[in-house]
Amino acid sequence: MSSKKSLQSKGEEGKDSSNLTDAERLRVLAKSKLLDSASEEVYDRFTKLAAMLLNSPVSLVSLVDKDRQYFKSYYGLPEPWASQQQMPLSHSFCQYVVSSNQPLIVTDAREKAFLEHNLAIPDVGTIAYLGFPLVVENQALGSFCVIDTKPHAWSEREIGIVRELASFVTTEIALRIEIAEHQQVTERLQESEQNFRVLSETVPQLVWTMFPNGRRDYVNQRWCDYTGSTRERMQSDRWAHFQFIHPDDREGNRAFWQHALQTGEPFESEHRLRNGHTGTYRWFLARAMPVRNETGEIVKWFGTATDIDEQKRAEQQLKESEENWRVLAETMPQLVWSTGPDGVHEYTNQRWRDYTGLTPEQVQNNRWAHLQLIHPDDREGTRALWQHALDTGAMYEHEERLSNGQTGAYRWFLVRAMSIRDEAGQIVKWFGTCTDIDDQKRMQEALRESQERASVLMNSNIIGIFVEEGEQIVDANDTFLRMTGYTREDLRAGRINWRHMTPPEYLARTQQAHQELATQQSMTPYEKEYVCQDGSRLPVLVGGIVFQHHPLQAITFVLDNSARKELEQRKDDFISMASHELRGPLTALKLQTTLLRRQLAKQGTQASAPALSSMETQINKVTRLVEELLDVSKIQAGRLEYVQETVDLDALLREITETLQQSSPSHTLVVRGTGGTGLIGDRDRLGQVFTNLISNAIKYSPNAETVEMDLSASEDAVTVCVCDHGLGIPREQRDKIFERFYRVSGPNQKAIPGLGMGLYIVAEIVRHHGGSITVESEVGKGSTFQVTLPMKRV
Repeated sequence: MSSKKSLQSKGEEGKDSSNLTDAERLRVLAKSKLLDSASEEVYDRFTKLAAMLLNSPVSLVSLVDKDRQYFKSYYGLPEPWASQQQMPLSHSFCQYVVSSNQPLIVTDAREKAFLEHNLAIPDVGTIAYLGFPLVVENQALGSFCVIDTKPHAWSEREIGIVRELASFVTTEIALRIEIAEHQQVTERLQESEQNFRVLSETVPQLVWTMFPNGRRDYVNQRWCDYTGSTRERMQSDRWAHFQFIHPDDREGNRAFWQHALQTGEPFESEHRLRNGHTGTYRWFLARAMPVRNETGEIVKWFGTATDIDEQKRAEQQLKESEENWRVLAETMPQLVWSTGPDGVHEYTNQRWRDYTGLTPEQVQNNRWAHLQLIHPDDREGTRALWQHALDTGAMYEHEERLSNGQTGAYRWFLVRAMSIRDEAGQIVKWFGTCTDIDDQKRMQEALRESQERASVLMNSNIIGIFVEEGEQIVDANDTFLRMTGYTREDLRAGRINWRHMTPPEYLARTQQAHQELATQQSMTPYEKEYVCQDGSRLPVLVGGIVFQHHPLQAITFVLDNSARKELEQRKDDFISMASHELRGPLTALKLQTTLLRRQLAKQGTQASAPALSSMETQINKVTRLVEELLDVSKIQAGRLEYVQETVDLDALLREITETLQQSSPSHTLVVRGTGGTGLIGDRDRLGQVFTNLISNAIKYSPNAETVEMDLSASEDAVTVCVCDHGLGIPREQRDKIFERFYRVSGPNQKAIPGLGMGLYIVAEIVRHHGGSITVESEVGKGSTFQVTLPMKRV
């Protein structure tokens, strides 16, 4: 009875509920995964057995949470608690078992002060209670108990039975937790192993693992692919991998490995591995780390081999580059130096030291030490520009005079420096050179003086003369300045630029002339206009040559062309007036010949038909001549009209060739290829282009038999080539044939009639359509005119 009383007293002392919310207890309870789990036979057997042995109406395996108790197993529990499988702590005797971590033995709860208000008495019928704590990992998770609905004095035998059954339940719960933990560890280990395999097969390195004795137990597929070996072969011999290491690297690698295996220190080695397929070697960085167990023993080695061949080559190239740079710096005729990002000198070549008389130590502590070498008049400018370069990273370039350390004499140098940046864009070094330009400066001064003398010769009042360098006019005579309205002050200030003086419509021709000047050392005189200082335009004739001893400069001659242009304008006005005046009488004459032909046909008179046909032919020739004169006049006035329409170029050329074939039976007109139907333009004007080209081909190939037309089309353009086998055009005249009234000179060509307007009109029509026309020709073999037109033009 004394032990029974002891147990009763312990249970009654455990009324403090603070243990119920203990974090560690709740963690172990959650780890058991028994809360809210389904009933299990193993626990049901214990509750049923307890009820039978003690003849008790209720038996429970109760798990106490922080705010409820859950019944993992129950026997004889009344409703609604059996269905709910839980009840609040207000109905719990088991909470006292848990909070005290001691058994609770109650004969009649109504007589216990700490239980008399517990709702389990009226709602469940709990009168007598016998419960033992379920202790796992030193934490009371719940209670195994029996309940009687009437007072019950529990015997020593009954208490022993419940204690024993409680220990069985405790053992089952502990075993369950242990199994769950073991399963979790196993799953984590499997997952870790799987993750390692996935990682090892996806990383770009060669990956391997090996046992403490150095024998490999795994290599990834990348290792096998590179070496051409197999996992089985690598696992069979701890030194199998040495066959792939370069012979020169094997002993060092073996020594590193032996040291790592003996000491357990991490392994690292750079060596060359042979590709099993190509036989070539590449540099790899091999690293391995030991993995230890809880006792510190090595259980495995994990290793990788990273391809560093490109890095090694880059290092070698960098080393060679630095060596080459030093050799180059010492052999260059310039003074060569380098500084850190702060501008302090780090290196000077021997030529720099010889010229300045300074040692590296004298300039390595003060970034402005070199200023003592610079001419006093140049120092401030040098300091400002160098400081700006250091602040902004901009390239440094400055002409300055440096004193010779031995003689004290100054010479002009062109000093340049460029910053070197790292991957992050930070300046890490400056490289600089000083190039002796003293002779060049003296030559420039002499040239300037020579130009001043030459300017005296340029003061001609008949023709304008200027000297250009690039696009800039650097000198000019008074006549040119007077012609254009500029002043000497404009010339000295650099405000006269031939490109700026050239109107847009003459810019292409001017650039062509300067290209000729650059390649031929002279330009063929050509006509253009200059925009004068006051905005007016001056028609001029321009020619020029390159200075023999100064190829960057050219002298240009400018002739005022105003009088000639005025005369041409009068001629154009006359042509326009005359063509309009002639058009009316020609129309009337053409109408009269048509009426005459009809009258003769009615009268049946055929004797006069040949004379009438000859008259009509001549009238058509004069009409075509007048039409061309009108077109020329309209082109000059910018009034030539165009119609925008879709043109079937194939049909147009067929129509033209059929018409011309009838009037020119001496030649066979051959058309090859197709031009498509996507051309937008003026059908009649385009017909005028190809009629003129084909007519010319017939006219200028009197001894040939064929004229050929080749058509080709792309997505963007259509090209038509008209080829004859006739007289040909001299090379020097090809660029002029598209000029107004220009005709190719030569005894054969002079016999062929024409005023030189056709190709001028053709070129204008093609240009208006956004196309181009070119000619290839050889005298005595014929000419090919190529017309290219955009496929679509709105």
